[in-house]
Amino acid sequence: MTPVLSLRDARAQLRTIDVAERYSSVAGAPLLAVALDSDAADDADAARALAALPAPAVALLPRGAAHSWAARFDAVVADEAALAPLATAIRKAPLAAAALVQLLRGADTRSLEEGLVAESLAYSTLQGGPEHRAWLAYRAPVHAADERAPAAEVVRDGDVLRVTLARPKRRNAWSAAMRDAVHEAFALALADATLERVVWAGRGVAFCAGGDLAEFGSAPDPATAHAVRTTRCVARLAAALGDRLEARLH
Repeated sequence: MTPVLSLRDARAQLRTIDVAERYSSVAGAPLLAVALDSDAADDADAARALAALPAPAVALLPRGAAHSWAARFDAVVADEAALAPLATAIRKAPLAAAALVQLLRGADTRSLEEGLVAESLAYSTLQGGPEHRAWLAYRAPVHAADERAPAAEVVRDGDVLRVTLARPKRRNAWSAAMRDAVHEAFALALADATLERVVWAGRGVAFCAGGDLAEFGSAPDPATAHAVRTTRCVARLAAALGDRLEARLH
């Protein structure tokens, strides 16, 4: 059972010098849960501490209700029944939960480039941690696909470049080979002004299932993994293409 504080009590705790020790993934409780009641007084010191809390902060607010403090929390749920599964997930991976909310808290103020770097740093931080190692040890073995055909097919059709993810048996799981092929295609489109449009699609039932699990944990170390992600970054090129890029999702 997760303790739920009133907003008044939460504000009082947030103003204490040791609030980071009380709510932290390495000391104290892994999350702060607060019922947003009628007390909506402004409190700059408490608000600053809430934004810097090294653990997720979850507000309880009935569906359809509004409260001036709601946007200051990392998540808002309707009641304790909705809080329970979220709290369970946070307790199972408190380091990942803390890294996630700390990353998202600054999302609105970062540029695209700053956001990509911050996300990669957070990801590499977790790759070097005990929760990721435990997950790698626990999961069932996943073997890389033995496919010799290109991971992505790139075809020019007049002024259109068609880029198709071509691993349908693996639901187009995002592998290093696929990343490299798409990065090369997008770079070509940016360098060739006669290509007016890029159509990005996926063969089979799924556009892309996300990262290829067979390659998770295969980087030599988190620092190198971060360097690779920020060097060959498809998201950066996709943003540069802007309206020239059309993604056809399933």
